[in-house]
Amino acid sequence: MISSFQPTTFRERGAAVPFTTPVLSGARIRLGPRQQPEVLVCNPAGGKGVYVVKLTGIEAFCQPSLFDRALIAEIRASCVLTPAGLRQAALRAMSGGLAGRAAQRSATQAPKHAEALQHQTRIGLRQLLYSQISASGSGAPLAILASRLNLPAELIGRITQALADLCAEIGILISLKSPLATRLAQLAKLSALADAAIPWLDGRRARDVELMRTDLLQYLSCGKRLDADIAGLLGSAPTLIADFARDPILLAERLTQVDWLFDGWDRILTFWQDGATAGPLPAPAVLAAILPQTPPLPSEALAMIGVRPLSGGQAAPTERVRPSADEHRSVLSLNELLARNERALAA
Repeated sequence: MISSFQPTTFRERGAAVPFTTPVLSGARIRLGPRQQPEVLVCNPAGGKGVYVVKLTGIEAFCQPSLFDRALIAEIRASCVLTPAGLRQAALRAMSGGLAGRAAQRSATQAPKHAEALQHQTRIGLRQLLYSQISASGSGAPLAILASRLNLPAELIGRITQALADLCAEIGILISLKSPLATRLAQLAKLSALADAAIPWLDGRRARDVELMRTDLLQYLSCGKRLDADIAGLLGSAPTLIADFARDPILLAERLTQVDWLFDGWDRILTFWQDGATAGPLPAPAVLAAILPQTPPLPSEALAMIGVRPLSGGQAAPTERVRPSADEHRSVLSLNELLARNERALAA
């Protein structure tokens, strides 16, 4: 068990895994010291810290749902422990219907949606590239760029398509609008909802909500920094092509930072919205579901906004005390929690 978890990098924090078993909510996965997948699980008994469990040892830790067993099998088969890789593994597991019909429908429709987004992004990047080249010279845009970069036109075409597909996979929409505008607006909305919930709660929960609000503001700041970085990259598409040709791995790491930053937040937002629309559910019940799942910002993200992580054994400001199993059951049964997690998959 790690008693005080303050990761240094996004990869050390791990990628979110959409398990449906209640005790595994908020779990993240990463490569361990021996390059074996390990799962970080919030303390199920309540209290600080996370448990570190080998992916192969999940069944010894708890009794996972049938869907979770299928998801674990997909993860072990692919071993792509990135946010995008976990999303694909989840879709493959969902397609079997073990998480319900709604999730199965979502998985069935996902390829068509992904193909449309990929097509839209390819067109958007080509238009952006050609408009920038045309503004600086006359002639066929691709020929101009090939001459300028000293690269074959065919290679530039393949790079452009690969870049567009990467952007589509991680949700960067290439258009006149900010690529992160929708996600930043979602987080701002959740921050406002957390503010509104403070008067409803007792002192302990109010403090937790205030900590979550601090996290959200830091996430917003990081998101804006990455938004500006991506806008800068897209502001010179020819340079973007050249950078990708020189070091595709480095550029991919830079672009995918935004995917790592917001990884897990879609599920948290769904839990909040689900609780707000499900009827007269007490605010503590909704917060009990999402507070422990607020992912800690790693040191590399805090550095973007000039925040230094605490040292000397102090608890990080993002650290949460997980509500105990008894507290969960006082407001939501385990079956209700399982159903909620399945609805989040289908969202």
